[in-house]
Amino acid sequence: MSFSLSINVLIDNASTMITIVSIVASVLLVFLGIVIDKSKHENEIVRQVVKEIFITITLNIIYALIFIALIVVAPLLQEIQYLNNAIVGATGYLIVKFVINILMVIKRIYKIIEAD
Repeated sequence: MSFSLSINVLIDNASTMITIVSIVASVLLVFLGIVIDKSKHENEIVRQVVKEIFITITLNIIYALIFIALIVVAPLLQEIQYLNNAIVGATGYLIVKFVINILMVIKRIYKIIEAD
């Protein structure tokens, strides 16, 4: 992916990607508030799932911040060819991890709703 995708595509679509990742990260923060409220549930399975969701959401927010930082730094490092491939590869990796973690959060929230 890092060799086939140009960094110019990343730079040209930076504002759109930052907006999407920021909106999804803010929705995850709202989920975090809802999940913290469920941490006092009497069911042990629900409490375990809440712990897992808390860790996953926190990790996803960190991924979002690193992704945004890479997108912001990308135009500054555009002249250095080997860093272009590294930045594109890292942003692609973070997006894939971000999406997988969102799917995991949705699955676990479904488990909490199912337990109630």
